[in-house]
Amino acid sequence: MATLYVYGRAIELTNLSRVMYPGEDVMTGDVLHYYYRIADTIMPHIRGRMLSIRRFPDGVRRPERYETGVPGRVPEWVRTCGVDGREAMEETSQVIVDEPATLVYMAQQACITPYAWLSRASDPSRPDQIVFDLDPAGPEKRELEDACRAARLLREVLASAGLTAFVMTTGSRGLHVRAPIRPRYGFDETAAFAAEVAERVASLDPRRLTVRELGHEREGKVLIDHRRNAYGQAVVAPYALRALPGAPVATPLHWDELGAPGRGPRDHTISSVFTRLASEGDPWGRISSCRGSLPPLGDDRAREAVSAGSM
Repeated sequence: MATLYVYGRAIELTNLSRVMYPGEDVMTGDVLHYYYRIADTIMPHIRGRMLSIRRFPDGVRRPERYETGVPGRVPEWVRTCGVDGREAMEETSQVIVDEPATLVYMAQQACITPYAWLSRASDPSRPDQIVFDLDPAGPEKRELEDACRAARLLREVLASAGLTAFVMTTGSRGLHVRAPIRPRYGFDETAAFAAEVAERVASLDPRRLTVRELGHEREGKVLIDHRRNAYGQAVVAPYALRALPGAPVATPLHWDELGAPGRGPRDHTISSVFTRLASEGDPWGRISSCRGSLPPLGDDRAREAVSAGSM
């Protein structure tokens, strides 16, 4: 059994030759190496956050295992915390990503995609980000165009409300738009604000955008999904591998890259993302310095955002 030391933390390595992505011959060892290399880039985005654990012990083509708490016994240096449940949920112990070794250790446990909370362990009830998941369902050649339009409209509406928006590919079908906020608000407040923003953006282009998940209103449109803005929800981390063919990576973009050739949802992969980082850097490098305050729901800035985003 081999041992990997990550900043002094010992991680016992097993099953390094297990195939995780059959079509690409990406093994467990390749996934570990990816997270070891990407750690300095991804850590500012997830440090201090709880993880939602989805494991693929038999590779990405086999069913995943979703675990609500800590996956079995973990090394004593892996920090965990108990979080209060909501409604029928019981208190659970969650893994907290405090250091690169935790990220690599979770990859060894077949956690291919880190899903991180929108709040930090120091104050789980107060998020420091708002997220919108843009999920297209139209004709394939129009999907990315419509998702990009939705992202730009969100950026304008959020800017008119005093917030700075950041965009990334999900590594799956669509895009994420996030706005960093000061951790002063509860999830009820941020969820209500996100719902209002999503409704207003969808009203700007109702032929192509919607907030309805089901029914005829969903068909052929980009869903502006704001429902992740809730306590206990987790979203895919920037630079996370996705458990999909091609080993795509959720990749932050500069706004002027949106819709450009080679900037589609799955265009950046385990094989190419480091070349991109070397040339483009991290477009989300300043996200933590751009936290804004929520305007009161229905105030003049939010109303003006609708006309400002009419494009």
